[in-house]
Amino acid sequence: MRLYHVTDRGSAEQIAEQGFQDAEVIHNERELLIGVWLSDRCLAGEDDVGPRLGPVADVALWLDMAAAEVEPYERTDPEKPYREFCVPADMVNEHEIGGVQELQEFDVAERRRRGQALEAP
Repeated sequence: MRLYHVTDRGSAEQIAEQGFQDAEVIHNERELLIGVWLSDRCLAGEDDVGPRLGPVADVALWLDMAAAEVEPYERTDPEKPYREFCVPADMVNEHEIGGVQELQEFDVAERRRRGQALEAP
């Protein structure tokens, strides 16, 4: 399964050098989760993504993980048109980052029109 992590350039460089780090995140204003947020499509420019704290996200990292491996960490929301996961950093770091893409390379409108998840090159 292709998964994406949207972040800023400085954090992406740090992740490439040191690996992902667990982060604390409040999910749906009621649940504290610790891990790395991943989604099944790049969430750059999505209107239904909650507020982001910190630097402005300008790159997307992608990696491939087995669906059976990440599904126990899925955070389901039937109103969202994508799947998201909060996976422990140790598990994510067992997989090689497939690539880094500039966010302007993603055509959000075209992806929505087709109703498809974004495919990395």
